[in-house]
Amino acid sequence: MTFSEKLITLRAGRGWSQERLAKELGVTRQAVGRWERGECLPDAVGLTGLARVFDIDSEWLLDENAAGTPEPRAARRVKLAWFDWLMLSLAAASLIAMLCGLSMDEARLYYRTAYHYPPYMWLVLMIWYGVWFCFGWSIAALSLRLVKTSSMAARARRIILAAGVAALAALLICAIPVWLDGLQIISAGSWYRAIQPVSAVPTLFVVPGTLLSLVAKRKDVRSVCQPIITNRKE
Repeated sequence: MTFSEKLITLRAGRGWSQERLAKELGVTRQAVGRWERGECLPDAVGLTGLARVFDIDSEWLLDENAAGTPEPRAARRVKLAWFDWLMLSLAAASLIAMLCGLSMDEARLYYRTAYHYPPYMWLVLMIWYGVWFCFGWSIAALSLRLVKTSSMAARARRIILAAGVAALAALLICAIPVWLDGLQIISAGSWYRAIQPVSAVPTLFVVPGTLLSLVAKRKDVRSVCQPIITNRKE
Protein backbone atom coordinates (compact mmCIF):
# COMPACT_ATOMS: atom_id res chain seq x y z
CA MET A 1 0.00 0.00 0.00
CA THR A 2 1.17 3.50 -0.76
CA PHE A 3 1.32 6.24 1.84
CA SER A 4 -1.80 7.91 0.45
CA GLU A 5 -3.77 4.64 0.52
CA LYS A 6 -2.74 3.99 4.10
CA LEU A 7 -3.71 7.50 5.15
CA ILE A 8 -7.15 7.23 3.50
CA THR A 9 -7.72 3.86 5.16
CA LEU A 10 -6.71 5.12 8.58
CA ARG A 11 -8.85 8.23 8.32
CA ALA A 12 -11.87 6.27 7.09
CA GLY A 13 -11.40 3.79 9.93
CA ARG A 14 -11.84 6.62 12.42
CA GLY A 15 -14.78 8.03 10.47
CA TRP A 16 -13.04 11.38 10.22
CA SER A 17 -13.29 13.96 7.48
CA GLN A 18 -10.22 15.63 6.05
CA GLU A 19 -11.13 18.72 8.08
CA ARG A 20 -11.20 16.73 11.32
CA LEU A 21 -7.83 15.13 10.64
CA ALA A 22 -6.34 18.51 9.70
CA LYS A 23 -7.63 19.96 12.98
CA GLU A 24 -6.07 17.11 14.96
CA LEU A 25 -2.72 17.69 13.26
CA GLY A 26 -2.82 21.48 13.29
CA VAL A 27 -2.51 21.71 9.48
CA THR A 28 -4.80 22.80 6.65
CA ARG A 29 -7.36 20.57 4.94
CA GLN A 30 -5.60 21.25 1.65
CA ALA A 31 -2.42 19.71 3.05
CA VAL A 32 -4.27 16.53 4.03
CA GLY A 33 -5.86 16.44 0.57
CA ARG A 34 -2.46 16.64 -1.14
CA TRP A 35 -1.15 13.80 1.02
CA GLU A 36 -4.12 11.58 0.14
CA ARG A 37 -3.82 12.35 -3.58
CA GLY A 38 -0.16 11.35 -3.43
CA GLU A 39 1.05 14.77 -4.55
CA CYS A 40 3.50 15.08 -1.67
CA LEU A 41 4.51 13.58 1.67
CA PRO A 42 4.21 15.28 5.07
CA ASP A 43 7.28 16.77 6.68
CA ALA A 44 8.79 15.35 9.87
CA VAL A 45 6.34 17.24 12.07
CA GLY A 46 3.34 16.08 10.06
CA LEU A 47 4.57 12.49 10.00
CA THR A 48 5.08 12.52 13.76
CA GLY A 49 1.58 13.95 14.19
CA LEU A 50 0.05 11.19 12.07
CA ALA A 51 1.86 8.53 14.08
CA ARG A 52 0.58 10.11 17.30
CA VAL A 53 -3.01 10.56 16.13
CA PHE A 54 -3.40 7.04 14.78
CA ASP A 55 -1.09 5.38 17.33
CA ILE A 56 1.05 3.70 14.69
CA ASP A 57 4.69 3.45 13.72
CA SER A 58 5.70 6.28 11.38
CA GLU A 59 8.03 3.90 9.49
CA TRP A 60 5.04 1.74 8.54
CA LEU A 61 3.39 4.75 6.91
CA LEU A 62 6.34 5.32 4.59
CA ASP A 63 7.18 1.69 3.81
CA GLU A 64 5.15 0.67 0.74
CA ASN A 65 6.29 -2.94 1.13
CA ALA A 66 4.98 -3.20 4.69
CA ALA A 67 1.98 -5.39 5.53
CA GLY A 68 -1.49 -3.92 5.25
CA THR A 69 -2.03 -4.05 9.01
CA PRO A 70 -0.50 -1.02 10.73
CA GLU A 71 2.26 -1.64 13.20
CA PRO A 72 1.61 -0.16 16.66
CA ARG A 73 3.79 2.68 17.77
CA ALA A 74 6.19 1.77 20.57
CA ALA A 75 5.09 3.12 23.91
CA ARG A 76 7.09 6.13 25.00
CA ARG A 77 7.74 7.84 28.27
CA VAL A 78 8.39 11.51 28.86
CA LYS A 79 11.94 12.26 29.94
CA LEU A 80 12.13 15.10 32.43
CA ALA A 81 14.43 17.89 31.23
CA TRP A 82 17.02 19.77 33.27
CA PHE A 83 14.59 22.61 33.92
CA ASP A 84 12.06 20.12 35.34
CA TRP A 85 14.63 18.85 37.83
CA LEU A 86 15.48 22.47 38.69
CA MET A 87 11.83 23.27 39.37
CA LEU A 88 11.42 20.10 41.43
CA SER A 89 14.49 21.00 43.50
CA LEU A 90 13.26 24.54 44.08
CA ALA A 91 9.81 23.28 45.03
CA ALA A 92 11.31 20.83 47.54
CA ALA A 93 13.58 23.53 49.01
CA SER A 94 10.63 25.91 49.21
CA LEU A 95 8.52 23.32 51.00
CA ILE A 96 11.25 22.91 53.60
CA ALA A 97 11.43 26.69 54.01
CA MET A 98 7.65 26.87 54.49
CA LEU A 99 7.78 24.15 57.15
CA CYS A 100 10.57 26.11 58.87
CA GLY A 101 8.40 29.18 59.22
CA LEU A 102 8.73 31.21 56.02
CA SER A 103 5.38 32.98 55.74
CA MET A 104 3.74 36.32 55.03
CA ASP A 105 1.82 36.54 58.33
CA GLU A 106 4.03 39.25 59.78
CA ALA A 107 3.85 41.32 56.61
CA ARG A 108 0.07 41.01 56.48
CA LEU A 109 -0.22 42.11 60.11
CA TYR A 110 1.95 45.13 59.28
CA TYR A 111 -0.38 45.95 56.35
CA ARG A 112 -3.48 45.87 58.58
CA THR A 113 -1.98 48.47 60.92
CA ALA A 114 0.04 50.69 58.55
CA TYR A 115 -2.11 50.23 55.38
CA HIS A 116 0.93 49.45 53.30
CA TYR A 117 3.41 46.62 53.14
CA PRO A 118 6.84 46.75 54.79
CA PRO A 119 9.85 47.54 52.56
CA TYR A 120 11.03 43.91 52.52
CA MET A 121 7.66 42.70 51.22
CA TRP A 122 8.85 42.69 47.60
CA LEU A 123 11.40 40.00 48.45
CA VAL A 124 8.91 37.90 50.44
CA LEU A 125 6.34 38.04 47.66
CA MET A 126 8.91 37.23 45.01
CA ILE A 127 9.95 34.13 46.94
CA TRP A 128 6.35 33.02 47.42
CA TYR A 129 5.48 33.64 43.78
CA GLY A 130 8.43 31.48 42.79
CA VAL A 131 7.41 28.79 45.29
CA TRP A 132 3.94 28.33 43.84
CA PHE A 133 5.11 28.69 40.24
CA CYS A 134 7.58 25.85 40.86
CA PHE A 135 4.86 23.74 42.48
CA GLY A 136 2.58 24.20 39.46
CA TRP A 137 5.39 23.40 37.04
CA SER A 138 6.45 20.29 38.99
CA ILE A 139 2.90 18.94 39.24
CA ALA A 140 2.40 19.25 35.48
CA ALA A 141 5.80 17.72 34.68
CA LEU A 142 5.17 14.72 36.94
CA SER A 143 1.67 14.30 35.48
CA LEU A 144 3.11 14.13 31.95
CA ARG A 145 5.60 11.58 33.21
CA LEU A 146 2.75 9.41 34.50
CA VAL A 147 0.67 9.59 31.32
CA LYS A 148 3.84 8.75 29.35
CA THR A 149 3.40 11.36 26.61
CA SER A 150 3.92 15.07 26.09
CA SER A 151 2.33 15.12 22.62
CA MET A 152 -0.46 17.53 21.81
CA ALA A 153 -1.84 19.25 18.75
CA ALA A 154 0.05 22.33 17.61
CA ARG A 155 -3.01 24.53 17.97
CA ALA A 156 -3.66 23.34 21.53
CA ARG A 157 -0.01 23.97 22.39
CA ARG A 158 -0.25 27.54 21.10
CA ILE A 159 -3.44 28.20 23.05
CA ILE A 160 -2.00 26.84 26.30
CA LEU A 161 1.22 28.81 25.80
CA ALA A 162 -0.70 32.04 25.21
CA ALA A 163 -2.88 31.41 28.27
CA GLY A 164 0.17 30.70 30.46
CA VAL A 165 2.04 33.81 29.34
CA ALA A 166 -1.10 35.96 29.77
CA ALA A 167 -1.74 34.60 33.27
CA LEU A 168 1.87 35.16 34.34
CA ALA A 169 1.90 38.70 32.91
CA ALA A 170 -1.40 39.59 34.59
CA LEU A 171 -0.25 38.35 37.99
CA LEU A 172 3.09 40.16 37.74
CA ILE A 173 1.32 43.39 36.75
CA CYS A 174 -0.83 43.07 39.88
CA ALA A 175 2.28 42.39 41.96
CA ILE A 176 4.31 45.41 40.84
CA PRO A 177 2.23 47.94 42.86
CA VAL A 178 2.75 45.83 45.99
CA TRP A 179 6.50 46.00 45.54
CA LEU A 180 6.40 49.74 44.83
CA ASP A 181 4.18 50.37 47.83
CA GLY A 182 6.48 48.40 50.09
CA LEU A 183 9.40 50.50 48.88
CA GLN A 184 7.19 53.58 49.42
CA ILE A 185 7.64 54.68 45.83
CA ILE A 186 3.89 54.99 45.39
CA SER A 187 1.07 55.34 47.91
CA ALA A 188 -1.68 52.77 48.24
CA GLY A 189 -4.64 54.50 46.64
CA SER A 190 -8.07 53.08 45.99
CA TRP A 191 -7.00 51.82 42.56
CA TYR A 192 -4.25 49.81 44.20
CA ARG A 193 -6.53 48.30 46.83
CA ALA A 194 -8.69 46.92 44.01
CA ILE A 195 -5.88 44.65 42.79
CA GLN A 196 -4.22 44.05 46.17
CA PRO A 197 -6.31 40.90 46.91
CA VAL A 198 -4.98 39.32 43.70
CA SER A 199 -1.33 40.18 44.30
CA ALA A 200 -1.56 38.98 47.90
CA VAL A 201 -2.49 35.41 46.86
CA PRO A 202 0.76 33.73 45.71
CA THR A 203 -1.03 30.42 45.14
CA LEU A 204 -2.44 31.87 41.90
CA PHE A 205 1.02 31.42 40.38
CA VAL A 206 0.29 27.69 40.25
CA VAL A 207 -1.83 28.43 37.15
CA PRO A 208 0.89 29.89 34.86
CA GLY A 209 3.42 27.42 36.23
CA THR A 210 1.19 24.49 35.25
CA LEU A 211 0.27 25.86 31.83
CA LEU A 212 3.82 26.73 30.81
CA SER A 213 5.08 23.35 32.01
CA LEU A 214 2.56 21.56 29.78
CA VAL A 215 3.97 23.17 26.62
CA ALA A 216 7.67 22.91 27.51
CA LYS A 217 9.74 20.97 24.98
CA ARG A 218 10.74 17.56 26.34
CA LYS A 219 12.11 14.39 24.79
CA ASP A 220 10.29 11.09 24.72
CA VAL A 221 12.22 7.89 25.32
CA ARG A 222 11.17 4.39 24.36
CA SER A 223 9.59 2.44 27.15
CA VAL A 224 9.55 -1.30 27.78
CA CYS A 225 5.78 -1.17 28.13
CA GLN A 226 3.50 -3.15 25.84
CA PRO A 227 2.66 -1.57 22.47
CA ILE A 228 -0.34 0.72 22.33
CA ILE A 229 -3.45 -0.85 20.83
CA THR A 230 -4.33 0.72 17.49
CA ASN A 231 -7.41 1.39 15.41
CA ARG A 232 -9.55 2.67 18.25
CA LYS A 233 -12.82 4.09 17.00
CA GLU A 234 -14.66 6.94 18.62
